Amino acid sequence: MKLRTLVFATCMICSLHNFAGNPTNPPTGTVPASEFSKLFFSDYENTLLFIDFAAMKSQFTKISIFQNEEIVMEEDLSDLLPSTIYEVNLDQLNKSHTYILKLETADGITINKEFVIN
Repeated sequence: MKLRTLVFATCMICSLHNFAGNPTNPPTGTVPASEFSKLFFSDYENTLLFIDFAAMKSQFTKISIFQNEEIVMEEDLSDLLPSTIYEVNLDQLNKSHTYILKLETADGITINKEFVIN
């Protein structure tokens, strides 16, 4: 009887150790920060903001720019290629205001970027 209990306990400990050592992460809809570092860049004068779609492995579906929770600009991106570099002309927006750029992907990921135009 003691031998059975010892074998059972040993099997349980080994099983728990194997599961604890190899966790599986469920999908969370998040993206590693390293992908964001190459997603946005601007020109020298900061009048154009570029979005490099190839920096992420997702298809972008929509871009929106908000000021004080009101939509300033919105465009459907679903027909653009994943290798596109999208250009936002910041000269069309009012100076000295804070804006939030919102990108949506087909995977359900939403990316928000806050910026101020000086």
